[in-house]
Amino acid sequence: MNVYSPGPITKPERITEFEKSIGLELPEDYRAFLIKHNGGCPCPSSFETESGIVVSVTRLLSLGAPLSFDRLETNYKSNAWSEGFVNGIIKIGYDPGGQELMMATSGTIKGSIYLIIDNDAHLAAKSFTEFMRRLEEQSGAEPNAYDQLLKRLQAR
Repeated sequence: MNVYSPGPITKPERITEFEKSIGLELPEDYRAFLIKHNGGCPCPSSFETESGIVVSVTRLLSLGAPLSFDRLETNYKSNAWSEGFVNGIIKIGYDPGGQELMMATSGTIKGSIYLIIDNDAHLAAKSFTEFMRRLEEQSGAEPNAYDQLLKRLQAR
């Protein structure tokens, strides 16, 4: 799994500071991802769920990202799904169409990833680890146009 254009290097203390500022605790596997990559553009970038929904990732948000719309600390609340944050669900990224990728941070669904389409939540994975594994499993698949573009840009 390649992650292109990762965010700036972050430390566990910075993640803890973010958690305290929003009053939520992030799942350990997502914290580990933030330490290793701090967001970015995964490649491969899509997979199909058991229910037939295609999940594509344009960007996973970063702590301290240079562009404000990619910054986790200013974009963790959903623009489209207002009740999500109330229930401890935060925005962690978006797809090519601007649909939001959300993560549950509490309860029995803690760590689950959802794609929000037309204000409806569709389960993408039961954990961030599963979400990334499902993306990685696509590495043998025919790359989509977005993945091909990312690879060409990275090669420059």
